[in-house]
Amino acid sequence: MGSLVSEFMKKKRRMMRIRHQSPNWQKEKERKIIAFLTWVEERFGVGDFSELKQEHYRTYMDYLSRMGKSPETQRKHALAIKELVERSHLDIRVQPSKAKRRKIMNMAGKFIRLLEEEKIEVPDKKGLRQKIVSILEGKR
Repeated sequence: MGSLVSEFMKKKRRMMRIRHQSPNWQKEKERKIIAFLTWVEERFGVGDFSELKQEHYRTYMDYLSRMGKSPETQRKHALAIKELVERSHLDIRVQPSKAKRRKIMNMAGKFIRLLEEEKIEVPDKKGLRQKIVSILEGKR
């Protein structure tokens, strides 16, 4: 266990307990934070929380994407990391909503591909995609 993970394990009770969260989410969140900290430590040699930077978060999220993790999985990692960042008072901006947007865009693309597979002509794919996205986001 690296020094980042050790430091997290010492502070986790104070940092991570929130009453309204389920025990399952607490455990999942802890696993995701440990995965992030281990990855950062191995990849960048970071040994202290104060050394964590925006670049580390961004490259980790890119790594998850390259590994084929679903947008929902990426969003859950981002939520866990966001809580760590907020409670550690780190200057890192975490945006879980971007993963949700990617998920909606992917769903819209799948819907258009389904139409094409059924031999339904889609003259304005871009316009249709935008309409589908706005419906799924609840804007229509």
